[in-house]
Amino acid sequence: SSAITRIEFVESSFHHIFKNPFVFIFGNGVGSFGILALNEDIRAYPHNIILEVLFEFGVVGLLIFSTWIIFSMQFVRSKSRYVAMWVLLYLFMNLLKSSSLIDIRLGFFVFALYVLGNNTVDD
Repeated sequence: SSAITRIEFVESSFHHIFKNPFVFIFGNGVGSFGILALNEDIRAYPHNIILEVLFEFGVVGLLIFSTWIIFSMQFVRSKSRYVAMWVLLYLFMNLLKSSSLIDIRLGFFVFALYVLGNNTVDD
């Protein structure tokens, strides 16, 4: 039943994302998934960060989020050892598949600490 519920969330997300051009570009608003998809004011999310960002912030938000992720991963790749990069990539990809934007704050905090800890100036 969990897999069926997730599939229904994905279908509902796509229905609401593509219902009109304004929503597609700018999204439905922060925390709107539960209200629009389930008709209840509850904390719900489609269990996919990319889909949630597209649902709540539209293409504009998805472009900003994607740009931030790409630049962050490039920075980590340039400053990290090979194994550390793959561990961080694995942790990041795991956060993307089953958490909401609210739930991944701690993961992004740890990621930011790692980046800041490796931000040394080479003399």
